[in-house]
Amino acid sequence: SARCCLFAAFLFHHAGTADACIWCIGFPEKTAADLLIESSFVALAREDPNEPFSLAPVQFLKGRNDGSEIGLFLDSVTRRALATDTSRKVVIVRENERSPWRRLALASSQYQAVVRRIVVFAPEWQAANGRLRRVEFFLQLFGHQDPLISELAYLEMGRAPYDVIKRLSAFVAREQIQRIMNGPQYIQ
Repeated sequence: SARCCLFAAFLFHHAGTADACIWCIGFPEKTAADLLIESSFVALAREDPNEPFSLAPVQFLKGRNDGSEIGLFLDSVTRRALATDTSRKVVIVRENERSPWRRLALASSQYQAVVRRIVVFAPEWQAANGRLRRVEFFLQLFGHQDPLISELAYLEMGRAPYDVIKRLSAFVAREQIQRIMNGPQYIQ
């Protein structure tokens, strides 16, 4: 009976741990900014008018169109979003000529502007004092009304030195930071 009690205690203890892990979903090691900076090709895409449910590049922000097929499936939710709002585009990246395209985000015009600025500032951010400039760029975007921009700024600020993080109070109200931190995805 002692063995049964120990086994039951073991199961009870580990079952509780497994349930808690459902909430502890960590964010990616690389942010969208990292992928934009590291990729050789960055493009804005929309549905290909000649081939439904597939993407075609509208504009290249980095690299140039080599005519290769994107090969990404356009799901029906994204397709409807693109059809209802012509200003939205899908941000896609490609590490190099041999790698496949990767979908980064369904972007509003505001997010597209941030992507454009990241691509422009990328060489500057890779310089000796570029890390601080990168953090200062995202500091201003923390708590943005566009959820994709807000999440990107949050992830970037999570890597910032503490003295930079302290300056957040000048841009974002304490209540707003608390609301963000109460989200289950930020438990870790």
